[in-house]
Amino acid sequence: MKLLTVGALIPRKHIDWCRETCRVLVQQGEEVDWLVIGNGKLKRTLQIGVPQQMRFMDFAPRLRPHFEWADLFVLPSEDEGFGMVYIESVICGTPFVCSKGQGGEEIVNLTGAGVTVDISGQPYDIKFRVAEAIRRALPLKPLKPEMIRIARELTDTNRIRHEWVNLVAAVKSE
Repeated sequence: MKLLTVGALIPRKHIDWCRETCRVLVQQGEEVDWLVIGNGKLKRTLQIGVPQQMRFMDFAPRLRPHFEWADLFVLPSEDEGFGMVYIESVICGTPFVCSKGQGGEEIVNLTGAGVTVDISGQPYDIKFRVAEAIRRALPLKPLKPEMIRIARELTDTNRIRHEWVNLVAAVKSE
């Protein structure tokens, strides 16, 4: 399985859980090729003892080829907000795993193109939950055209502008 993670290497992104999940998957006999694209203050710490199946890349001028390469995008972060990176993943045809109750869950609910994972509780257990979420999400590829269409609509600037104009008009009329 080819896995991709893109994000700042900072605590709230939980790339450390990805590293530990990679170990679990390998121990369970899975063939894993996991690419992490990002930079940040945890870079050196995250690369200590990293499994050989996981590689790091500081920067990619274009992310689309990496999303298209991957079978699955994985980012179990917290405090993600809206989670544009999950929409990017879907637009590129790649299903994703995100944290339950965070920005990506809304994208899962709207598109059906991902799986959420509960990141509450003991960190030791989370790597097993992420591994299970990965297994549940892999069969989503290839994504259905409807899933990709919905993701594209979420980023359509004309649609967004129209909704804002209507919202402002509604507020003014009150």
